[in-house]
Amino acid sequence: MQLVLIGNRYVIEHNAKKYDYYDSIKFAGSEGISSPLFVGFSHKDLEQNYANKFAEGIQNIKETGQYQAILDKYHIEPW
Repeated sequence: MQLVLIGNRYVIEHNAKKYDYYDSIKFAGSEGISSPLFVGFSHKDLEQNYANKFAEGIQNIKETGQYQAILDKYHIEPW
């Protein structure tokens, strides 16, 4: 049986190693090609200030160590 998974490579690798099926995986798609990711906010929601709230949230998880814990868990090098 073959199964297709769509998701973040780091998360898939982490779980595949955790549940001992890593050797059965073949990666496809944009393998080896870096693609930037963006977060967008609607111009209709400017009064909610979601962009600043998002930035503050990221800063908060960096200051508390949660950000580094996520990078460590999935073996991601900071950029």
